[in-house]
Formats: sequence, C-alpha cells, structure tokens
Amino acid sequence: MQTAVNEVPSPLMPKIASIVGGLWVTFSLTSGNIGRAFEIRTTNNTYGEVFIARPLDRELLDHYTLRIQASDGGVPPRRKEHTLRVNILDVNDNPPIIDSPFGYNVSVSEVSSPAPLFPSSQGEV
Repeated sequence: MQTAVNEVPSPLMPKIASIVGGLWVTFSLTSGNIGRAFEIRTTNNTYGEVFIARPLDRELLDHYTLRIQASDGGVPPRRKEHTLRVNILDVNDNPPIIDSPFGYNVSVSEVSSPAPLFPSSQGEV
C-alpha cells in the first residue's frame, strides 16, 4: 500500500468483514502505529477499515509497518493478525530556501568562468 504526503484520509485496505459466524469482530492496531498516524474505523458495525488519522511526513518516516488484529467475541476468543506495510510517497511540500534575509551582493570579472555566484543547498527537489 502506498499513500502520498498530505493525502486526504481514506481507507488504506479493502473492508474486512466484522461478523463471523454470528459473532462481532473487533479490530485493533497492535503495533507500528507511530504517532497514532492511523486508525481503524468500523462502518455500520459491519466492516473494519484502516484510515490515515494525522498528516504524514515522508521526511520524518518513509514507511509504516502496521500490525492489525481481528478478534471475535467467542469463548475463547479467536484472533487473526495481518501486517500492512504503508509506503509514504514524496511530494514537493517544502518551498525553496534562501539563507540570507538581506539578499546577496557579488562582484564578477567579465572574464570569469561559469561558477555559482552564491552558496546553495539542495533540500527536497
């Protein structure tokens, strides 16, 4: 599964049925949900879906490996786990930076070879 930075929250995986043999199934994210970036929502008490809950930033974390658990209400309860890897796609979300708030003044000889006139740093392109 892949998702872009600043993408509108939407389901990340197909719906998972939450009634099995007449028993309700509950869903939980058991690991990998760093910063609570994701949540599981139940639709009409019928399906569980994983949603993006907070803005994602690829510069901080480029992927998440979520562990999802489904558990029924039986005695004893039955459980099933699934791993969902979410790769965060990069988007151009950072403007260029000019280090000097006052601008630059340079003097160049008319016979100079091509060269940078002021220092630059390359961040996100």
